[in-house]
Amino acid sequence: MTTRKRRARPRHALCYGMMLYLVAFSAIANASNRVALVIGNAAYIDSPLRNPVNDARAMEARLRALGFKVTKLENATRDQMSNAVADFEEQLSSGKTGLFYYAGHGIQVRGQNYLIPVDAVIESEARVRSQAVPLNQVTEAMEYAQSRINFILLDACRNNPFERSMRGGSRGLAAVDAAAGTLISYATAPGSVAADGDGNNGVYTAALLRALDRPGLSAERVFKEVRKEVSKVTRRKQIPWESSSLTGDFYFNTDAPASGTATSAVASAGSTGPARAGISEETAIELMFWETVVDSGNPAMYQEYLEQYPSGRFVRLAKVKLEAASQQPAAAPKGSADRVVKASAATDAVRQLIGRWARAWEDNTTSIDAYGRFYDARFKGRGMDRAAWLADKRRKGQRAQCIRVALGDLDVEVTGDAAVVRFEQRYMSNSYCDIGPKTLLLTRTTAGWRIRSEEQREFKRCDTRC
Repeated sequence: MTTRKRRARPRHALCYGMMLYLVAFSAIANASNRVALVIGNAAYIDSPLRNPVNDARAMEARLRALGFKVTKLENATRDQMSNAVADFEEQLSSGKTGLFYYAGHGIQVRGQNYLIPVDAVIESEARVRSQAVPLNQVTEAMEYAQSRINFILLDACRNNPFERSMRGGSRGLAAVDAAAGTLISYATAPGSVAADGDGNNGVYTAALLRALDRPGLSAERVFKEVRKEVSKVTRRKQIPWESSSLTGDFYFNTDAPASGTATSAVASAGSTGPARAGISEETAIELMFWETVVDSGNPAMYQEYLEQYPSGRFVRLAKVKLEAASQQPAAAPKGSADRVVKASAATDAVRQLIGRWARAWEDNTTSIDAYGRFYDARFKGRGMDRAAWLADKRRKGQRAQCIRVALGDLDVEVTGDAAVVRFEQRYMSNSYCDIGPKTLLLTRTTAGWRIRSEEQREFKRCDTRC
């Protein structure tokens, strides 16, 4: 019996197949990793509003299109709102993105913000806590669930219908500091009042819906565009405001243009930015990372993907591949000795290169050229491409009298033409010091190994100086 030799799939076929899988899988992955609670209250007895229910319906439709699992309430009572927030908390977890949107009346009392249900009867400040829903009920739910990224969007700074019952209460909402990984967006600046709008939507929500339609914008850019539009439409009478502690880029809309195809998306997934195919920089880097590890059969590589992208598009498949790779028998197949030798040589080469990279970084107080040669032309890091990255390093190097870079616990995983390097880094200059874990993704080029992306997390300041 003859054994038919398995033909290797061409790389372009792998990319195309991967993108077809992405198209089918992304809706499922996003729906499970993006959770939203949307509330629109308009039917108040004393001071009804025109647009909040329209706003809530429009936001529900838009968020569903962006992959969110959405719960929507219209003209909700206090009990309905409180129960919905509790349900929302139960749907969140550490690997998910949470979004809370509220349109309706909102007030601040004694420095605290409250969202007003339609059944509220507020005759004095003392009754607010028993009649309204405190905003910190939402913020605490998100913090307790430890969701990775959170958004709180408040189109709730309209006029206070209970002003006569208050002791000269403040206008608008009070500023709230965003917890780690959270962005809070207000329809207008703290202490100010927002317009309900003359059209079908409030001024703020109408601008937000338009911004969310634009692919490739980071979250911060989305709200910057909202601020610009609302300020222009209201002639600077209403200026949206954010409090953010996001530590990385988040993209609501990563869809390619309707005329695009899976093939065209792949062609630019490794490009320097989202503009070429309507996909975001974050998506492009993730696709490149996944393409590198998908057929590696290396458990460490799949684990690295899961750590880098805990809510990524291929989490389920990565877990399946991780389990399968971990259960492979330890017996080495024929010819494995040669591959082990080659892998060991590649690992040593990467280790030596990282050492030279650290020394070149120390030397960039005088020249950035040697340091720059370690970075691939398609490099991305902290929202910067290679040119911006090196320009930033040049500015910092010119200010520093000395730079010292110490690396510890160096761990290298090489699979084919990709390598993942993890280590503990201590960076010191004459005026600054920090320490924390860093991960580099390297790619093998005709000129040798080059750094393709760089990520650092949980860095802490230290007292050492050089």
